[in-house]
Amino acid sequence: MKRLFYIIKKEIFDIKSNLAFFIIVVVMPLVYLNFWVLTVSKDVSFPVSLQNTDVDTMFAEHLLNYATPDGVKYFYLVEGGKENIEMISIKEPIAFNNGEIVGRLELNLGSIDLNMTKNYQNRLTGATNSYIEKNFLANKAIKINEYKTNKRDVSWANYFTASLLGMGMLMAGLLFAALSMTSEWKSGTIIFLFTSAQNPSWILIGKEIAFLLKGFIATAIFLLVAKIISPFSFDYLGLFASVFLGYWFIGLIGLIIGILIKEPIVSFLIALLASVSFWILGNGFGGMEFLLGSFGQIMVLLNPIAYLIALLQYFINGAATNWLLDMLVLIGGIVLLQIVSYLLYRQKVYLPRLQKS
Repeated sequence: MKRLFYIIKKEIFDIKSNLAFFIIVVVMPLVYLNFWVLTVSKDVSFPVSLQNTDVDTMFAEHLLNYATPDGVKYFYLVEGGKENIEMISIKEPIAFNNGEIVGRLELNLGSIDLNMTKNYQNRLTGATNSYIEKNFLANKAIKINEYKTNKRDVSWANYFTASLLGMGMLMAGLLFAALSMTSEWKSGTIIFLFTSAQNPSWILIGKEIAFLLKGFIATAIFLLVAKIISPFSFDYLGLFASVFLGYWFIGLIGLIIGILIKEPIVSFLIALLASVSFWILGNGFGGMEFLLGSFGQIMVLLNPIAYLIALLQYFINGAATNWLLDMLVLIGGIVLLQIVSYLLYRQKVYLPRLQKS
């Protein structure tokens, strides 16, 4: 038991020798989070300049009051004449004429970004249809009622808080676990593992406990800063269980990388590439099925990180998911990776020691 505590203590204090890596994995997700909060903090309101409002004052007023079911307005008014400001000009009033609804609007966009142009077009179309329904098709148009399946409305900033926590866990778990082995190869302390009479299971357990502790430290820093940047509430017990299972699963992958790769820089680059790849293919940046179709669906189903991100979204933002199934997938992955890491450690470290002795 003393050897186990020694291994854990050694791994924790190794943060000093790998301080730069520790700072990178903690700061990078927070930098991304700051970016998203600054760019989407205004929720769904878009700036617009209105011209010729006297042509149809009722529509101009309706346009500026057109809002989501929660009351967030789709447009907010800015002064005309400024560069790169999207402009809506009312050329002809919307009216009912000879059995037809007529009118003419002109939308001038300063952006060539397809996502932005489609957003403005859809919002203007929605405002126009809403105005027509209210003033010309009262009691004649189809009524649509909206019902929420999530526990609460989630801002983009809070959505990406949960998603970027998944990325941070990937980076921290892969890197901390990989470095726990590569640092042994690099510093030459691997000789102590070669000559140690300690059962390989205890050495692996010590390293796993250590990277779990370091991972929880990184997560605590991320959540503390994230709550200051964009306040949110979460299920403490559920989130703790998700983070625990997630770090254990991710850390075992990092441990396998560290056993196979002896260079810290190489293992760092592999961990960085793997974390971004797992995150994107795990719906970290959005639905992969929309980007890659059926292939994207298959990638998500086969990627355990997708289940981890679903858990984080559930316990932070109340997103709909089968949390028990998600946890069982992670537990199954942990069991499999635990066996693989033990066999690799035994082959690469433990058996060579027996052969030399």
